[in-house]
Amino acid sequence: MCIRDSPFIAVRKPGKLPGECASASFKKEYGEDTLEIQRHCVAKGMRVLLVDDLLATGGTLSACDKLVETCEGKVAGYLVLFTITALHGEKMLKYPELVKTVISLSD
Repeated sequence: MCIRDSPFIAVRKPGKLPGECASASFKKEYGEDTLEIQRHCVAKGMRVLLVDDLLATGGTLSACDKLVETCEGKVAGYLVLFTITALHGEKMLKYPELVKTVISLSD
């Protein structure tokens, strides 16, 4: 859920958020998954920082890219706690140069 003009907007699996939602599917290592966002939470032109705990293959954040743009927002950047560098997940993102990582995990 979101509160209009709130600094936090949830992205969840299908059926978890009330109201009209936009959805985006993405491939995972073993299948496919879908995420949703409430359409009214992202205003046209709103800059959105995408935050996730882990950047591995890039599927989740790539789907979030699509969700923000579907709602006419703009991706301001990505903040992740851990990045598994060997998987090069940033290559899946629309703006890989905007990824900021707290801890990089390498081989």
